Amino acid sequence: MNQKLRVTVRIDIEPGHVTLLATGCLTRSNYPLLLHILRRTQRLASGSPIQVDLTQSSHVDPEVVEYLRHIEGRNKPAKDGTDGDDTRSGPHPFQLTLIEPPELSDLSVYLEGTLEPASTVAAMSDAGLAELADALYRHLDTRKPLFGAHTWYDFAAGELQRRHAEGSDAPPQDELAIG
Repeated sequence: MNQKLRVTVRIDIEPGHVTLLATGCLTRSNYPLLLHILRRTQRLASGSPIQVDLTQSSHVDPEVVEYLRHIEGRNKPAKDGTDGDDTRSGPHPFQLTLIEPPELSDLSVYLEGTLEPASTVAAMSDAGLAELADALYRHLDTRKPLFGAHTWYDFAAGELQRRHAEGSDAPPQDELAIG
């Protein structure tokens, strides 16, 4: 896995699109560098919204994603019609759109929420459960998987195995070994 953070800045002059493509690892220790690049890019972009694309990153710390989500949300209007920006948090230096890796955004619902693993995986469709198990498996193969990912994977794999055993006419593997 690539441990360095690499950021490519792409500015399209005509449509006013500005994209920061982050590859490698985005961690709490190198996050200030990304903020520095965001601030400098904003000066070049002259007010254009900036997209931060994390889809090609090999690892992103969840705390960094949460902070980027917070920055992105400051520029969105609140549901009650007032400005969503909290003036106590200081001026927002840029308009940000965050593009997250699919498995990170999908898994955050499970790993950072209050869902109970056993009942949640039991209630999922076969396709949804298979997608969750695949995303968890890929996430567990990263250098620093999130706390709870292994537990969720165990429950998802166990539920998939149970469903597969119920759906097939063949006896389960443990019965084959016994007799």
